[in-house]
Amino acid sequence: MDWFSHFSASVAAGIFLNYLLVPLIMSTALGGMIVVAFGRLKERKEQIAFGVGSFVLFLTLIYAIGSRSQEPILTASIQSVFIGDGPTDHDNIGAIALNVVNTGTMQTIVKNWRVAVEANGQKYDAAFPLMPESFTFRNIPSATPNQPTSITLHSSDNLLEKSLAPIQVGALLPGVLFVTFQNVDKSLFKTGVTYTVTFEVVFSRQYSAQIKSNASIGNVGLLPGVKMEAVCTIPPGGPPQLGNDITSSINPPASAVPATKPPISP
Repeated sequence: MDWFSHFSASVAAGIFLNYLLVPLIMSTALGGMIVVAFGRLKERKEQIAFGVGSFVLFLTLIYAIGSRSQEPILTASIQSVFIGDGPTDHDNIGAIALNVVNTGTMQTIVKNWRVAVEANGQKYDAAFPLMPESFTFRNIPSATPNQPTSITLHSSDNLLEKSLAPIQVGALLPGVLFVTFQNVDKSLFKTGVTYTVTFEVVFSRQYSAQIKSNASIGNVGLLPGVKMEAVCTIPPGGPPQLGNDITSSINPPASAVPATKPPISP
């Protein structure tokens, strides 16, 4: 029974320290400061009433702070989805770029990733193949001439591996999920579909994030924290000129600008 007595003693000591001794010290100190600084609480009844009230107040405050459970709370947002052609008309390769933020009070790993696409009432689950060191999506339709025509992703951003390291409290984890949709016709992704990503924390609590595609061409942006190499088309007239083509437009010319201030006439 030594372990039981030790446990009982530790629990009793924790309750006494956190919920009795600390509020008593704080309420006594506050009452003393008010008496010394402001000369209030002169009557004995006033001192007793103030002491009891402040004790209850501090006890409630400490209980509210201490009763908050230590657990991770994650939120995820999907930033971009890329779909490319696989080896057959019914194989599709995809990459989903997303951010995961830990807003809880405890660090955690992320496990049991799942990706699914839903269209026309049907749901299709994705598989997670081994992501190559680098993978390029080419011939990306662009909404504007400034959009990239190809995007290269890297396995160093694979969330299946990055999320095995604990996500600290208040930290953001960016990354990419590399997936394949097998036995799914390519034409499905040209219609409006819904992508759903689900995952679990260390306590097996499940979270999810969704994004809906309306089959229109959207803007392709680069994600902070994710290594993405983009190739863009050369704009009409070629790339902007540097060097003399910029400095020669200065008016007046650089040689005509005096190096020192002219003397002031009396």
